[in-house]
Amino acid sequence: MLKKTAKCIVVSCLFFSHSMFCMICDSQFFPFYPKPRTRITDKPSWFSVDPFFTRADSAYDDKENEILIPCLLGQYDQRKLGLALEKVGLDNPMPDAFMGFEAIWSIDQKIETGGVALSFEHMTFRPVAFGFTWLFMHANSRHFFCLTDPARLKLAGHIEELKDARLQMHKDLGLCEAYSSRSGMGDFDAYIRVGDIWDYPLRFRRVDAGFTVGMIFPGGKKREINSVTTVPFGGDGHWGAYFKGDLELELKEDIKAGFLMRFGKRFQKTKNMRLPVAGEHPLFGALVAPVCVDPGINFLFSGYASIENLRAGLGLRLGVNLCLQESSSFQDLRSDKEKDALPAKLNAYEDVSRWTSEHICLDVFYDFGKTAIDRGYKPIVTFSWDIPYMLFLSENVVRTHRISLGIEFNF
Repeated sequence: MLKKTAKCIVVSCLFFSHSMFCMICDSQFFPFYPKPRTRITDKPSWFSVDPFFTRADSAYDDKENEILIPCLLGQYDQRKLGLALEKVGLDNPMPDAFMGFEAIWSIDQKIETGGVALSFEHMTFRPVAFGFTWLFMHANSRHFFCLTDPARLKLAGHIEELKDARLQMHKDLGLCEAYSSRSGMGDFDAYIRVGDIWDYPLRFRRVDAGFTVGMIFPGGKKREINSVTTVPFGGDGHWGAYFKGDLELELKEDIKAGFLMRFGKRFQKTKNMRLPVAGEHPLFGALVAPVCVDPGINFLFSGYASIENLRAGLGLRLGVNLCLQESSSFQDLRSDKEKDALPAKLNAYEDVSRWTSEHICLDVFYDFGKTAIDRGYKPIVTFSWDIPYMLFLSENVVRTHRISLGIEFNF
């Protein structure tokens, strides 16, 4: 019997789900994925506060290799950056002694954030509910430059001269220092859900199912083109919409499993971007020009299995999040005459715009009202850890760990 129940949990984890609030889950940098929320029949509305921390110092490339984060967009070759400066009409400060050599720097980037996520859902009348999710966070990001082959380059001159020339190139391009520290909001997600709870259908103790339509308002911090270490706090200024279906099954008392499937689309937007003109790293592109960006479709699968009330309200949950972002299109909006005079390649951005990510989520939660005679407003406290992993396919995505401590109130 126990073996049969275990099989049911695994199968249900792959094919079914329950109600989860949906954060901004289409970020290439942060795993703001859904967190399970079990609805309480006589208290279907809820509000939660989730303080969180994230940290990232590496990424997966398109061949599933672990690389440094800036390497997603290619190598930093100082010689090519000097040539790009010449093409846009600026002086090339590259020392003559290094002109015949490649000067490739590896860039180690670390991204650390701390913040709080808020979520709210209210059932106005059965079976219709409305809700929102929103976050505020502070992010620190830093670049560390290191020559990949300093021994070879020492034959051509002094390394310090090369470093000084690199700093001068960045100054000429108007780039800030290789460090950023900023605070702000994330995108705002508002939605309407139609769903209900049924007791004892199809041999299950309980079924919670629904369909959601949502809109994403771009209130999050955007990437700054003159500060290469900054990362967007959401969709980088793009409006968006999505729909999702969710289903939770209670297989037997205190044993639940399920899944969520979500399809989303960010809308096109025109913005200024740095463009490479001589094969330089795109984030350090010498040309700034208007580009129309049309993001691809985003798909999310989120499943889980949980055991509740192990001891007076204590529970455990194991979840998996699989996210796929289709390729975006980039259109250079300069005139044909300008593009002919100074061609720019957008393939570096296009190649990395398609990405997939996988995270395992471990949750330990305690429901203070689980065994109470009168539940009242007793909260549910959840400790979560989102762990990046490579099981199916992770590519062109930052490997970010996320730890959060959620407090949920039902009413």
